[in-house]
Amino acid sequence: MEENGIFQLINEQFGEERLQLTKKIRTNRELANFISVMWDLNKYNDRNIFNNDDINITYFNTYKEANDYIISRKGISYIPFTPTLYPQNGTVGFEFTCHNENSVGVTHQVIGQEFENVCIIIDKHFYYGEDKKLNAIHMVNNVYPPLNMLYQAITRVIQSLDIVVVDNIEIFNQIVNILGNKNTKQ
Repeated sequence: MEENGIFQLINEQFGEERLQLTKKIRTNRELANFISVMWDLNKYNDRNIFNNDDINITYFNTYKEANDYIISRKGISYIPFTPTLYPQNGTVGFEFTCHNENSVGVTHQVIGQEFENVCIIIDKHFYYGEDKKLNAIHMVNNVYPPLNMLYQAITRVIQSLDIVVVDNIEIFNQIVNILGNKNTKQ
Protein backbone atom coordinates (compact mmCIF):
# COMPACT_ATOMS: atom_id res chain seq x y z
CA MET A 1 0.00 0.00 0.00
CA GLU A 2 1.38 3.42 -0.93
CA GLU A 3 1.66 6.26 1.57
CA ASN A 4 -1.40 8.03 0.15
CA GLY A 5 -3.37 4.80 0.49
CA ILE A 6 -2.59 4.74 4.22
CA PHE A 7 -3.96 8.25 4.68
CA GLN A 8 -7.08 7.30 2.72
CA LEU A 9 -7.58 4.19 4.88
CA ILE A 10 -7.18 6.22 8.09
CA ASN A 11 -9.59 8.89 6.82
CA GLU A 12 -12.18 6.24 5.94
CA GLN A 13 -11.82 4.60 9.35
CA PHE A 14 -11.62 7.68 11.60
CA GLY A 15 -12.74 10.67 9.54
CA GLU A 16 -10.73 13.48 8.05
CA GLU A 17 -10.22 15.54 11.20
CA ARG A 18 -6.53 16.25 11.71
CA LEU A 19 -4.96 17.17 15.02
CA GLN A 20 -1.75 19.08 15.66
CA LEU A 21 0.69 18.20 18.41
CA THR A 22 1.11 21.19 20.72
CA LYS A 23 4.09 20.10 22.81
CA LYS A 24 7.14 17.98 22.48
CA ILE A 25 6.35 14.43 23.54
CA ARG A 26 9.84 13.10 24.27
CA THR A 27 9.91 14.67 27.72
CA ASN A 28 7.82 13.65 30.64
CA ARG A 29 4.89 15.92 31.44
CA GLU A 30 6.53 17.51 34.47
CA LEU A 31 9.69 18.48 32.55
CA ALA A 32 7.61 19.83 29.66
CA ASN A 33 5.58 21.95 32.08
CA PHE A 34 8.70 23.17 33.87
CA ILE A 35 10.32 24.22 30.57
CA SER A 36 7.11 25.99 29.52
CA VAL A 37 6.94 27.93 32.80
CA MET A 38 10.66 28.69 32.69
CA TRP A 39 10.19 30.16 29.21
CA ASP A 40 7.19 32.25 30.27
CA LEU A 41 6.72 33.08 33.96
CA ASN A 42 3.14 34.15 33.19
CA LYS A 43 2.31 30.43 32.97
CA TYR A 44 3.27 29.87 36.59
CA ASN A 45 0.38 29.32 39.00
CA ASP A 46 -0.42 27.40 42.18
CA ARG A 47 -1.01 24.20 40.20
CA ASN A 48 2.57 24.29 38.85
CA ILE A 49 4.24 22.62 41.80
CA PHE A 50 7.37 20.85 40.64
CA ASN A 51 8.18 18.06 43.06
CA ASN A 52 10.32 16.36 40.47
CA ASP A 53 13.65 15.19 41.83
CA ASP A 54 14.86 15.14 38.25
CA ILE A 55 15.32 18.92 37.97
CA ASN A 56 18.47 20.35 39.56
CA ILE A 57 19.88 23.85 39.44
CA THR A 58 23.37 24.87 40.52
CA TYR A 59 25.00 28.30 40.55
CA PHE A 60 28.63 29.17 39.76
CA ASN A 61 30.48 32.44 39.43
CA THR A 62 32.82 31.27 36.67
CA TYR A 63 32.78 28.98 33.65
CA LYS A 64 35.80 27.13 35.10
CA GLU A 65 33.83 26.19 38.23
CA ALA A 66 30.84 25.22 36.08
CA ASN A 67 33.02 23.13 33.78
CA ASP A 68 34.60 21.27 36.73
CA TYR A 69 31.12 20.52 38.08
CA ILE A 70 29.86 19.27 34.70
CA ILE A 71 32.88 16.98 34.38
CA SER A 72 32.13 15.55 37.84
CA ARG A 73 28.53 14.68 36.83
CA LYS A 74 28.81 11.15 35.51
CA GLY A 75 26.01 9.84 33.34
CA ILE A 76 24.84 13.19 32.01
CA SER A 77 24.73 14.50 28.47
CA TYR A 78 26.05 18.04 28.44
CA ILE A 79 24.88 20.16 25.49
CA PRO A 80 26.91 23.37 25.15
CA PHE A 81 25.95 26.24 22.89
CA THR A 82 27.38 26.25 19.39
CA PRO A 83 30.45 28.51 19.56
CA THR A 84 31.21 31.41 17.28
CA LEU A 85 32.48 30.75 13.79
CA TYR A 86 34.97 33.59 14.27
CA PRO A 87 36.86 33.00 17.54
CA GLN A 88 39.71 35.19 16.36
CA ASN A 89 37.40 38.19 16.91
CA GLY A 90 36.65 37.26 20.54
CA THR A 91 34.56 34.82 22.53
CA VAL A 92 31.81 35.22 25.13
CA GLY A 93 32.95 32.74 27.79
CA PHE A 94 30.89 29.56 27.50
CA GLU A 95 33.30 28.27 24.83
CA PHE A 96 35.51 27.20 27.75
CA THR A 97 33.05 24.36 28.38
CA CYS A 98 32.52 23.18 24.77
CA HIS A 99 35.14 20.43 24.93
CA ASN A 100 33.91 19.00 28.21
CA GLU A 101 34.19 15.20 28.34
CA ASN A 102 30.43 14.92 29.04
CA SER A 103 29.53 16.92 25.93
CA VAL A 104 27.43 15.00 23.42
CA GLY A 105 27.81 17.76 20.85
CA VAL A 106 26.91 21.42 20.56
CA THR A 107 23.30 22.48 20.04
CA HIS A 108 23.47 22.32 16.25
CA GLN A 109 24.83 18.77 16.37
CA VAL A 110 22.07 17.33 18.58
CA ILE A 111 18.97 18.62 16.80
CA GLY A 112 16.41 15.83 16.66
CA GLN A 113 18.21 13.67 19.23
CA GLU A 114 17.13 12.96 22.78
CA PHE A 115 19.05 12.10 25.93
CA GLU A 116 18.03 10.65 29.29
CA ASN A 117 19.94 13.11 31.49
CA VAL A 118 20.69 16.54 30.04
CA CYS A 119 22.88 19.30 31.45
CA ILE A 120 22.73 22.85 30.10
CA ILE A 121 24.30 26.20 30.98
CA ILE A 122 22.38 29.43 31.37
CA ASP A 123 24.73 32.38 31.66
CA LYS A 124 24.78 36.18 31.77
CA HIS A 125 23.26 36.44 28.29
CA PHE A 126 19.77 35.49 29.54
CA TYR A 127 17.18 37.56 31.39
CA TYR A 128 13.45 37.90 31.99
CA GLY A 129 11.86 40.86 30.26
CA GLU A 130 9.06 43.04 31.58
CA ASP A 131 6.66 40.61 29.88
CA LYS A 132 8.06 37.86 32.19
CA LYS A 133 9.35 35.89 29.20
CA LEU A 134 12.86 34.51 28.94
CA ASN A 135 15.02 36.60 26.62
CA ALA A 136 18.66 36.75 25.61
CA ILE A 137 21.04 39.45 24.58
CA HIS A 138 23.09 38.99 21.44
CA MET A 139 26.30 37.10 22.08
CA VAL A 140 29.24 39.10 20.82
CA ASN A 141 30.56 37.55 17.64
CA ASN A 142 28.14 34.62 17.64
CA VAL A 143 25.74 34.39 14.71
CA TYR A 144 23.45 31.89 16.45
CA PRO A 145 20.59 33.26 18.60
CA PRO A 146 21.24 32.20 22.22
CA LEU A 147 17.56 31.72 23.08
CA ASN A 148 17.14 29.29 20.18
CA MET A 149 20.26 27.38 21.21
CA LEU A 150 19.03 27.12 24.79
CA TYR A 151 15.65 25.84 23.61
CA GLN A 152 17.29 23.23 21.37
CA ALA A 153 19.48 22.03 24.24
CA ILE A 154 16.86 21.96 26.99
CA THR A 155 14.22 20.18 24.90
CA ARG A 156 16.51 17.20 24.23
CA VAL A 157 15.82 15.92 27.76
CA ILE A 158 13.84 12.77 28.54
CA GLN A 159 14.33 12.03 32.25
CA SER A 160 16.42 14.52 34.24
CA LEU A 161 17.56 18.09 33.73
CA ASP A 162 20.62 19.66 35.32
CA ILE A 163 20.67 23.46 34.92
CA VAL A 164 24.01 25.12 35.56
CA VAL A 165 23.71 28.89 35.99
CA VAL A 166 26.89 30.90 35.50
CA ASP A 167 27.22 34.52 36.64
CA ASN A 168 23.47 35.27 36.55
CA ILE A 169 21.95 35.40 40.03
CA GLU A 170 18.67 36.89 38.74
CA ILE A 171 17.94 33.89 36.50
CA PHE A 172 19.05 31.52 39.25
CA ASN A 173 16.61 33.12 41.70
CA GLN A 174 13.73 32.99 39.20
CA ILE A 175 14.29 29.29 38.50
CA VAL A 176 14.63 28.56 42.23
CA ASN A 177 11.24 30.24 42.71
CA ILE A 178 9.72 28.07 39.98
CA LEU A 179 11.10 24.94 41.64
CA GLY A 180 9.98 26.04 45.08
CA ASN A 181 13.55 26.03 46.47
CA LYS A 182 14.02 22.30 45.89
CA ASN A 183 17.05 20.73 44.25
CA THR A 184 19.18 23.86 44.26
CA LYS A 185 22.85 24.37 45.09
CA GLN A 186 24.74 27.61 45.33
